Amino acid sequence: MNAFVDALRDTPDMRSLDVHLAQFAASLDHQENPAILVATALASRALGLGDVCTRLEDCVAWALAWPDLDCPKDASQWRTVLQSASAVSPGNEEDSALLVIDASDRIYLMRYYSHEQFVAQSLKTALSGKTTPVEPAALKAALDTVFPSNTSEPDWQRLAVAVAVRQRFCVISGGPGTGKTRTVASLLCLLQYFAEEPLRMALTAPTGKAAARLAQSIQRELPKLTALFPKAAETVPSEASTLHRLLGYRSDGQFRHNARQPLALDLLLVDEASMLDLAMMARLLDAVAPSTRLILLGDRDQLASVEVGNVLGDICGNHFDFASAEMLDYLRALEPLATEQLEPTQHVVADGICLLRRSYRFDDTSSVGKVSRAINQGDWASTKALLRANNYDLEYFDSDAQGHKAVTDKVVAHFKALLACESPQLALKQLSRFQLLCCLRMGAAGVQDLNERMAQLLRRAGVIASTDYFKGRPVMVVQNDYSQGLYNGDVGLLWPDEQGDIQAWFDDGLGGLRSFLPARLPEHESCFAMTVHKTQGSEFHEICLFLPEHVAPILTRQLLYTGVTRAREKVSICGPKSVVKHMVSASLQRHSGLADALNK
Repeated sequence: MNAFVDALRDTPDMRSLDVHLAQFAASLDHQENPAILVATALASRALGLGDVCTRLEDCVAWALAWPDLDCPKDASQWRTVLQSASAVSPGNEEDSALLVIDASDRIYLMRYYSHEQFVAQSLKTALSGKTTPVEPAALKAALDTVFPSNTSEPDWQRLAVAVAVRQRFCVISGGPGTGKTRTVASLLCLLQYFAEEPLRMALTAPTGKAAARLAQSIQRELPKLTALFPKAAETVPSEASTLHRLLGYRSDGQFRHNARQPLALDLLLVDEASMLDLAMMARLLDAVAPSTRLILLGDRDQLASVEVGNVLGDICGNHFDFASAEMLDYLRALEPLATEQLEPTQHVVADGICLLRRSYRFDDTSSVGKVSRAINQGDWASTKALLRANNYDLEYFDSDAQGHKAVTDKVVAHFKALLACESPQLALKQLSRFQLLCCLRMGAAGVQDLNERMAQLLRRAGVIASTDYFKGRPVMVVQNDYSQGLYNGDVGLLWPDEQGDIQAWFDDGLGGLRSFLPARLPEHESCFAMTVHKTQGSEFHEICLFLPEHVAPILTRQLLYTGVTRAREKVSICGPKSVVKHMVSASLQRHSGLADALNK
């Protein structure tokens, strides 16, 4: 067994945690079965890579890479050996085994198999659940008020609201600028309008920053809805919380709300659902009562959770263009043009999936819109042609001295313009006009390195001072502080107040500012540069994406798409063409069985 342990330790991406867990699993099987050791280590390693499970073919590939070790060399032998072990279960929920091997040759740690099965069953139950029906003529009249009928093109926002009114579970997905917030604000208002008693609603998101942005966006939409449905709009919530806070996170790692003590809600809206990992989704569904409506909002093409799974992507699958015959009949009277583009299906999941397809931010002439679509489709030829065109709103710089100078010139010009502002309000507005983005946390092109390099560059240029708390320093909060209303990912700016004392200024989301003594800030760091992960949900007038010199597993199409779509008007990309090509071609594929379980 020692030879197997040594081989596992030499396996790429294998962590000490994975090996120790594998040794524990092997100790449970008194036959000293090395297959258990290897399968457990690979299943545990998969979690570190974001996958929910490993596969028999991964075990075979590992065995072939170590031909001198005596273990099975084909999938059927692996299955036979694993199924005979006491540490392996065929997937019975009552089973206390450590590993599960399912009918599709996926190998799970039992905990994550249980999470996956629970999520699938809960969503299928929710999708088949009934809601109080709304009289079709009354619903059409209300939809006409919020979304005036358009006879020239489909109104996907109107269609999404019509679907969500009917469903107990619904996903509304769409890229930047497709009107997700307007859609859900209108939905919440109409549901209150048709309710006999005001519905108990809550807004939530995976992070504090995302929750704050959701609240701000809903607040911007409410005045328009108040003019149309005054009483209903008054009962739409305008505050949001993090999922951890909503569920009542406890110091022991458990949550106060669960199946025994569910959330007392009629409707729960979860924004930035692409950030949801499998375990968090299971805890959320465990805390949602059977009668509660659940709405997930997000962009399924963005980066998946940094934790295990790709829940939103697995739920959405390829269901956007389909609906059941019953749903199609219902929708034809409410939004006929959009309904014509949907095809009938027998998959119940499709009735709860909506895609907002029209971008109100990028028109047909926008190079940013064109390149984001090309990236999303994995179309390298179109992406390359758009980068070569070097239009005003889409620039490409090679990874050479000239390209690096072009990037640093942009940074210097941006901060010179920022420091020329006359007030913290104007300075914060200027700060949001440009952002340098990167893909990695560590390394030569990582955020730590870039922040240090940009600070040194700006000091040499005489733009900023050589102190910790200098005028114009952008700061990012990296730890939630609920007492002060500051959340992980919030970005502020150090700037003097009227007395000349340096304060940390943050947008309050309502057109005003909040200021804090820098010493009172929770844990924070400079953010001349930010990782793409940290910008999910944020928008800037212009972004510059600085790529590393070499490809890495994290560099995928989803990361490039997410970075590019942070820009409202202009994108610059600096990096080797080989890296850009790799990112366009490399799509994130996280292994799980959730999509299959939902479609059974």
